[in-house]
Amino acid sequence: MLQISPDNKVDAKPFDAKTFDGSEDALVCAQCHTFVTRKAWSVNIGGRAQHFCVNPHGIEFQVLSFSDAPGALANGRATTEATWFAGYAWRLAVCGACDVHLGWRFEGANSPSRFFGLIHEALVDQPDVGEG
Repeated sequence: MLQISPDNKVDAKPFDAKTFDGSEDALVCAQCHTFVTRKAWSVNIGGRAQHFCVNPHGIEFQVLSFSDAPGALANGRATTEATWFAGYAWRLAVCGACDVHLGWRFEGANSPSRFFGLIHEALVDQPDVGEG
């Protein structure tokens, strides 16, 4: 089992509430409902923003690509091993609030030089504040 020490976290910054303006296109962590990204930040990688990926263990993921995810923290050292995107290394991406696995941050020399591939099931639409 892969274990990552807290010392390996990168982009460890306090969440900036100014990043989230209450927009209807907000996506939040399915576990704790903390803001992660916005639908408007979706980015095409290889001509698509939605990808069906299988890891070396046969686990399938529906991965959505985003230019930014302020609510996600990248963990560990970047690796190109078993990458789904040629020219990109990856790190795990976890929720900045509850540490649940959200997906991966990809880094490379291609354009864009960095993007987040987030697991569709790990994100939910921002719940309406007035509901209750």
